[in-house]
Amino acid sequence: MAKYTTKMFDRLDKLCEDRYGDTQNGIVEYIIECNPGLEKHGLLLPVGVVIEFPNRPKTTIADKTPVVTLVRLWD
Repeated sequence: MAKYTTKMFDRLDKLCEDRYGDTQNGIVEYIIECNPGLEKHGLLLPVGVVIEFPNRPKTTIADKTPVVTLVRLWD
């Protein structure tokens, strides 16, 4: 498990992309789940927030989410 202390203009999605190589399969949501209270900071994280980045799980939140069919009200 790696720890990272945020710097100016850090965004969680960008940090996940740098650490894991992408933001697919609910990895951003997984990091928020592993770091309670992180979502309260908003899009741009303040300086000095310590974020724990665990190893990438074999399954993520998105794997457990049912598929929703897209419905268009207007074409």
